[in-house]
Amino acid sequence: MSLQNITDEQFEKCVCGCKGLTNVRRDTYIENRLNYVEGIGQLLPECYERIYGPSLIEEVRAKLWLQDIGIVL
Repeated sequence: MSLQNITDEQFEKCVCGCKGLTNVRRDTYIENRLNYVEGIGQLLPECYERIYGPSLIEEVRAKLWLQDIGIVL
């Protein structure tokens, strides 16, 4: 599929009320999505963080960054 054939309708919208367009394609299995809440739907990363706190991947990145600068938790 060429980039010219990709439309906004192929991507999930955030379910939090902002209705922002995510970068998650509708045909992506929920097991392969970040910021997806089962029974709720897809959220933008900033909406997920505002509601639930940092996602697991952000926590891991933060810990790795702290280790890189010599701080071990």
